Amino acid sequence: MIFLTVGDYCHRCNGILDAEVLQKCTNTLDLSFNPRYRRWRNEGQIGPLELRIVKEGAFKQLMDSAVSRGTSSSQYKTPRHVKSPSSALEILDATVVATFKSHANPMGNVDPPPS
Repeated sequence: MIFLTVGDYCHRCNGILDAEVLQKCTNTLDLSFNPRYRRWRNEGQIGPLELRIVKEGAFKQLMDSAVSRGTSSSQYKTPRHVKSPSSALEILDATVVATFKSHANPMGNVDPPPS
């Protein structure tokens, strides 16, 4: 699962997300991972990549939450990996505006979306 803010992009397109572009992005990301990831996907050990678009300011909310718990704002780094359950995951989940699931199969092509 990857969380992404597209604030500047949305301002240029009047706040409307281009679902086709974001779906292609999700498929491309899924196919770009290393052979181990693709093998795990092929064997069903992990599911398809999910791209979650979050509201602008979601990552600032993460920082504010960490600072309120004692982290120095000058030392804060956005987490690259969030374990479930966590307050960070709750914050991100609460700000999701769109979700895209990869239709790519780990063998390197893109399956049609489910009907």
